[in-house]
Amino acid sequence: MVHKVFREIEETNFMLMQSQQEHEATLEKSKDELRRVKTQLESQLKEMDLKLVLFENQIDTEELKIRALSESRSNNFRMGGLTGSEGEQSDAKDIRQQSSSNEDRNISTSSSSKQGQTSQLKCNEFDSLQLGIDDGKQNMAAKASAKSNALFMFMKDVYTKMNIDSSSSTCMRMLFGMESKLLQLTRKFEQAESDQVKSALKKQDTERRDKLRGEKNRIKKEIKERNMKESLRRAKEPVHKKVGRPQIFRLQPIVNRKKQVEEEEDKIDEDAEFFVE
Repeated sequence: MVHKVFREIEETNFMLMQSQQEHEATLEKSKDELRRVKTQLESQLKEMDLKLVLFENQIDTEELKIRALSESRSNNFRMGGLTGSEGEQSDAKDIRQQSSSNEDRNISTSSSSKQGQTSQLKCNEFDSLQLGIDDGKQNMAAKASAKSNALFMFMKDVYTKMNIDSSSSTCMRMLFGMESKLLQLTRKFEQAESDQVKSALKKQDTERRDKLRGEKNRIKKEIKERNMKESLRRAKEPVHKKVGRPQIFRLQPIVNRKKQVEEEEDKIDEDAEFFVE
């Protein structure tokens, strides 16, 4: 009866120890899973921050280009206004000269022809300048469009990697979508339930322990197979037979050693001489 009780207690203790080990394994796995998820999300957030900084820099450069184009356009309009005012002043001068005297008509005609030539030259210079400005605008517009297309393709690639709908038509909308996705991920990470995290860590711990157990079993199996092969090899080897008589080692012979009693004999002789006298 007592043995039965002790056996039941031992079985319960063994089961409790096994359950404790399993719980510890699951806890370690869940902790590892939590660390892995945390590091993965942190790396993704850092990558997204770097990409956002890159996009902001590209947007700043594009805005600077747009400002430069607008300033050049305003300067061109101002130059056109100045040439028009000069033409009006020259026309007013011609009218005054014609009304002042009819005698100087030839002189006025010659001066008007010269002014017409100068105005024509100015118009030609302005046209050439306008053509150069238009060419520069076209080159800048082509470069800006190429950069914007490259930025759009880069953003589209990022969207595909993040599994976001890339139906937005502009880069700004895509940037806003990325920002909203990042905020959503951070909120999910912050609001993750502890039970889910614990279950994930537990699962990871059990997987790790199963892996270690399988590795140990594999090593034991390999050792057992190696020992079996060695025993089979020794069994197949021929039996080594000893030839001849076995060598017997003899004991040393007994030696009786005489005791030296010289001192006792001298004493006996002295006593005998004393009594004889």
